[in-house]
Amino acid sequence: ASTDDDSRENDVKDDDKADDKKGDDAKSDDSKADDTKAAAEPAEDAVPWKQQLSGKQRTNFDDERSALRKQAAHEFHYAKLDGTKQLKEMQGEYARKEAHLVKEYQKLAAKAAKKQQAQDGELTKMPSSMFLAADGGDDA
Repeated sequence: ASTDDDSRENDVKDDDKADDKKGDDAKSDDSKADDTKAAAEPAEDAVPWKQQLSGKQRTNFDDERSALRKQAAHEFHYAKLDGTKQLKEMQGEYARKEAHLVKEYQKLAAKAAKKQQAQDGELTKMPSSMFLAADGGDDA
């Protein structure tokens, strides 16, 4: 099995070299589809739930999604060789995987938002005398 994986990796490297030689004017159908997909997605900063993630969580999400998309492109290449039906099945599988990843990080973002709201609520519930005591309470 690992021999098959090694030969596939070599095939992909050869394909990448061939694609590089073609230039930007002769994009493959796969890269055109990727461009369309990227254009259809909202800008990363426009996704409100991502703002609730910590910087590390955002980086992890972006890295995981990028790796998933890279693997998907690899799988799509070979599925396309097997036929349209196989390609569609593989696209559906990776769409589900990406949706699962997004949902996982949305849950983390929701937890962070809930925690932040609870902290904000605690500050507004503090009696004003606590603020005066912290300030020293003297008007002198």
